[in-house]
Amino acid sequence: MEKMIERKIESLKEKIKQAKEEGTSYALCYLEGNLQAWNDIQDLIEDLKHNQWGVNTMTNSEIIEKEKMFNGIDCEAHTYAGWLQIGYQVKKGEKAAFSTKIWNRGNKKENDNEEVKQEGTGYYYMKLSHFFTINQVEKIN
Repeated sequence: MEKMIERKIESLKEKIKQAKEEGTSYALCYLEGNLQAWNDIQDLIEDLKHNQWGVNTMTNSEIIEKEKMFNGIDCEAHTYAGWLQIGYQVKKGEKAAFSTKIWNRGNKKENDNEEVKQEGTGYYYMKLSHFFTINQVEKIN
């Protein structure tokens, strides 16, 4: 599969070179778009090679930083609960600056009547969380 992608990329590069020489701008835009798509596929395959099961192995901090960068946010961001923990309240009417799935810890119960959980039991799952920036909060008095 990798060889097929490499051949496709090389073929597109040749067609782009030809379109540049002929001066066909529409074909050039189309071909460059296709080349970018194939390069993205190649990058994805490389990522999956390092993570063969397709599981997100990034930490919550890495996920949040990547999302902040993607959304053009360069200031502190936390969930609603995160801001409360450090003494801030989200201003009324504010909408999340961005939302993303992060790791959350769940507890595994032996049965429904079990109240106290033993340390070390549980599992992790991805949960959609909403983040607010420092500009959307105010200090709690």
